[in-house]
Amino acid sequence: PTGDGAPDGEQDGASQDISNEAIARFPDAIDSDPNEEGIEGADIADFTKRSATIGVSNNSGAGEPGSVVINEVVTDPQADWSDSIGGRGEPFDTRPGTGVPQQDDQWIELFNVSDREIDLTGWTLLIHDSLPSKELLSDLNDHLYFTEGSSARKLLPGGYLVIGNPDGVMEDSVFLELRDAAGQVIDTVEIGADFEDDGLEDGAPDGENNGNASNPVNEAIARFPNGTDSDIGETGTPLDADVTDFIKRSATILASNDEGVVTPGDVVINEVVTDPQSDWDASSVTGCRPKEEIPFDWIPCTGQGARVNRNDQYIELFSKAAFPLKITGWSVVMKNGTTGSQVDTEYLNLVGTDLIEPVLRFSSPDDARTNTLSPGQFLVIGNPEGVMDDTVFVELRDGLGTVIDNVELGDNPEGDDPNDGIPRGGAASGTGTEAVQRTPNGTDSDPNEEGIRNADIDDFTKRGGTPARVNAAGVFPEIGDVVINEVVTDPQTNWSETDFDGTPSSGPGIQGEDEFIEFFIKKSGLDLTGWTVEVNNDIREIGAVSFEGVLDPNDTVNRAFQVMQYFGRGSFQDTAAGDYVVVGDPALEGSIGNNCFILLREPGRTIIDDVEIGDDPENDGEGDGAPQGQPGGGDANSPQNEAVARVPNGGDTDNDVADFRKQPVTLGASNERRP
Repeated sequence: PTGDGAPDGEQDGASQDISNEAIARFPDAIDSDPNEEGIEGADIADFTKRSATIGVSNNSGAGEPGSVVINEVVTDPQADWSDSIGGRGEPFDTRPGTGVPQQDDQWIELFNVSDREIDLTGWTLLIHDSLPSKELLSDLNDHLYFTEGSSARKLLPGGYLVIGNPDGVMEDSVFLELRDAAGQVIDTVEIGADFEDDGLEDGAPDGENNGNASNPVNEAIARFPNGTDSDIGETGTPLDADVTDFIKRSATILASNDEGVVTPGDVVINEVVTDPQSDWDASSVTGCRPKEEIPFDWIPCTGQGARVNRNDQYIELFSKAAFPLKITGWSVVMKNGTTGSQVDTEYLNLVGTDLIEPVLRFSSPDDARTNTLSPGQFLVIGNPEGVMDDTVFVELRDGLGTVIDNVELGDNPEGDDPNDGIPRGGAASGTGTEAVQRTPNGTDSDPNEEGIRNADIDDFTKRGGTPARVNAAGVFPEIGDVVINEVVTDPQTNWSETDFDGTPSSGPGIQGEDEFIEFFIKKSGLDLTGWTVEVNNDIREIGAVSFEGVLDPNDTVNRAFQVMQYFGRGSFQDTAAGDYVVVGDPALEGSIGNNCFILLREPGRTIIDDVEIGDDPENDGEGDGAPQGQPGGGDANSPQNEAVARVPNGGDTDNDVADFRKQPVTLGASNERRP
């Protein structure tokens, strides 16, 4: 009879490309009519169209349904994935370019869910829409992009393959088929309208919508959880498998679709600056101190080059999670004004796509390399999209668009109830009130985002800015609450071998290693977290170094000392009046110099105390440096004149010559006590 010829009773041996070049028995050597009795339909049952397997088994290249899944699809790109401009110059990697998204930024991701390597050579991806097209998978296809170690001949277990800018143009409603080299259907997904032609509204993501996107948060159609497949055998059941398996979310190209998903409360909006009083973005290229200033680091640009403007705004995030979190797809939404009518959104995984590029400052260099936020670490979003009003509602959302944390500054930009936002919003009166901070650091009265009234009022205070650093608690510091009490710049005694505990060791003092600065605490309840010490040298001091560092024993990167000792009843985070803090080897084996100007600052950059030692390193005129207004104020030739010390102990008349004298060291104790 007619209509019973291989491969399907309708087609013949004509082929369009190498994927359907051969008419082949599959499985290899199968024969439904071994006695040649003319059994009807035997050829249709036994043969398929596939790539040629000359001289080898027709089973070659055959896969198992469900072993590789169509994992993620972008039909309406919101980013320059092809790296037309900028990016890393590597198309379809995790960092898009800065160009305008186009149709050639479309992509389809495959994922090997099996536990074995799979050879994709000869496999095809069929794209069914109003203009059908096909992608043939092989090492010769330059549209294919793999995770490390994988290739078309060897897709590793857990490996990803992205088909970037596939042939033709995918419509937002499309039916995709992945077939192996033998022509078997390995996986399918229907997106939007019924291109599957089954008469049902069962396309991903929800039976109603398609791949159309309005922003990066809903750019991708993705299996969630990653790789999930309700119809592994491709039997067509359950009918709503695509609706069950897929969601719309931010893109996670060449990575798990589970990335960027966070439990509310695991990450908090920890600090917000809407009314900058400091040059945090360090935009000046000249006249900026320190010269190596990094944008939105913990030290702002100072000096003649400092420029303070709205580009210095920032939002700081802090991780309270117990494990590292990928920031893939995270966004920060800022609703400005008394009604929250003006909305700006910063998409954290697409930094670099904005015309005015924001800055992401990670407190951990490892996090910066991996786009990760680790436990106890910070992420500063500098110069975020748009301009934040002092009255603003800020929301942090994860890769699924779930609200992870929020904070309301001012009167009701959230649009819920008046008088439950942080009073006076983000407006500042100086550097000491520049930042709206969670105090203590990371505190959160509404971790599950249940809308607990007054949580923001209870959790936040106005303090000095501490980007990428712990927010200090404790009482508010004032000028003179802590004084620079004793300084050794020319050590005559070995203090370092006993870790500056006040007990001298045998042997001579070593320039640099045995230097120290002692601070005297005059107020109880201070938290010294985020305080900094700055040393400026006379340029004539050979070998001396100028620097600024933090007084934080837990910060091994930015701290201004090798050793810190706390003497007294209090602690570093909760001081007691009459206590002492000593920082040993403050220049880190350099020398602070015998002519130096030392400043102590609280986190808001207010100078709490300063002292000039020697001849005018402060550049305010000669003759007023401790102890006698003469050059080389820190010079010593014996233990009897080793220290420059305040006498009376802690005395401060704002006259360095009157307040200081040369005497023996009284480390961690009153300067009026003789050793």
